Amino acid sequence: MSMREGAADAFHSVFNWLSDFVNFSDEPATVPHETLRIFRSQLRACDAAYQKAAEVCLQACPQQTGDPDRFRALMIDLHRGLLLKIFVEVSWCDRFWSLAEKELAVELFKHLWGARIQPDALIPTLQNVTAHAESLQWTQLVAPFRDYEPLRPQATEIRSVSSRFAHLIASADSDMRAVVAIQLRDVQQAIDAALGWNGSVAQPPIDDLFATSGQVSAMLEPEPPPRTGNRRTAPPAPARSQATARRGSSGKAPSATPKTASSKTGASKSASAANDTPSRKETLRQALADLNKLVGLQTIKQEIQELIRFLQVQQARRKQNLPTAEISLHCVFQGNPGAGKTTVARILGRIYYGMGLLKKGHTIETDRAGLVAEYAGQTGVKTGKKIDEALDGVLFIDEAYSLTAKGEDPYGAEAVQSLLKRMEDDRSRVVVVLAGYPEPMDRMLNSNPGLRSRFQHQLKFEDYGPQELLQIFDSMCKHHTYQLSPAARQTLKARLAQLHANRDEHFGNGRLARNLFEKAIRRLASRIINKAPLTRELLTTIEPTDIDGPAEVAGPESP
Repeated sequence: MSMREGAADAFHSVFNWLSDFVNFSDEPATVPHETLRIFRSQLRACDAAYQKAAEVCLQACPQQTGDPDRFRALMIDLHRGLLLKIFVEVSWCDRFWSLAEKELAVELFKHLWGARIQPDALIPTLQNVTAHAESLQWTQLVAPFRDYEPLRPQATEIRSVSSRFAHLIASADSDMRAVVAIQLRDVQQAIDAALGWNGSVAQPPIDDLFATSGQVSAMLEPEPPPRTGNRRTAPPAPARSQATARRGSSGKAPSATPKTASSKTGASKSASAANDTPSRKETLRQALADLNKLVGLQTIKQEIQELIRFLQVQQARRKQNLPTAEISLHCVFQGNPGAGKTTVARILGRIYYGMGLLKKGHTIETDRAGLVAEYAGQTGVKTGKKIDEALDGVLFIDEAYSLTAKGEDPYGAEAVQSLLKRMEDDRSRVVVVLAGYPEPMDRMLNSNPGLRSRFQHQLKFEDYGPQELLQIFDSMCKHHTYQLSPAARQTLKARLAQLHANRDEHFGNGRLARNLFEKAIRRLASRIINKAPLTRELLTTIEPTDIDGPAEVAGPESP
């Protein structure tokens, strides 16, 4: 506590005059009710995104996340830290909190603590979080959405929520709009860079993320009030995550479980979630529902349904002591990028789990780099470790043809032989899905008789048509609470039709739609930032000028 108190003391001389000047409880409300409603919804959206991400990771890559309760608590703290970091960076850029910004701060702290802060405690609390916000790193606050493969599709959602949250804070300070607009741009660029959209970012160790979790909780602990001669009420003790509660303020495990405020973002919800593991039947039902909700892919859906029916009949025959046909569950997914191969592989793992064919049903995603070692003789060991991660689940190998595409390639050949051996040794514990472009995948299967005989199911993912791409764009708009104006919808239709007509093997499919959406909401933000007030219609309506031209969206794909 002494280091934190010392850091806060260094700021008290700057903030004391503001503490005397402000009497928050006596000032009238200035933030419109609709703005407050949207602000609260963005707080909830950020919370939900991180909690959803935690469950996705625990299902898809449990080996990387470790203890489920601790990982859920980590994600709760990272969401709290992101909200605090954005609020401080935007609201304090002019070194003054306007009345509207203080009203938004009250809503923010209520979300973080689950209880409304005492009026006299607002300024001391703002001082505390502002003094410590610099220690929070953007790269760590959004790290899971950059570094965990199953979460990368959700990076767009985090960026969207962050952008809207920052815009709402910026709109509260109309007197300093030019200054705040510059800071808003810097914050958005920092988040983009942290997500890896502006170049590569070094992956922080998981221990660094838990250290960030501790920093967030420390920021929300009460600080001594400013020495102004007036008695001030200390802020309420915040709800602490499980990760922080286990450490205690000294960094060691506490002797007794601390009492915490009830909070929808607190550890109590995480603990209950851990005991709410869905049954296999429910997992199967939900996985099939998720499959059916995917845009297009009718042939793929039909083939998977046929496979499920066949497996169910074989299970029924086994119960009646009737002979059953041995069938391989391994698959080859052929299709261009963005056609849904990875998504379907994750769903397939859940289906196999729901049917009792796999004990976990998680999906480990890799490629040549994850299987082939740098030196001779090490590839078999590296491939074996990756298969060990996937045991009782699905091993998804993207661009699998690269293992056999280089002619005389002893490293790739060693990886293939190790894979085939483990597929035989652990045939009841792992399902392998090879994915890639159609023609290279055919050449790979023809290069090794053992491959084709083990992969009986070959699913071809066709390119999305213009109407299906429009459906994907619409689903992103709905998910992130945006809408296309009638004119923008016509512009988008024309863009999609032209892009589809000129497509090649690198056609982005769903990624193309995602790139269009991401660039549209960025352009929307730039278009409206200097407008006041920022109404719900402005914040949610995409116009024709927000839609990129074909040349701009046909470039490199986002990861």
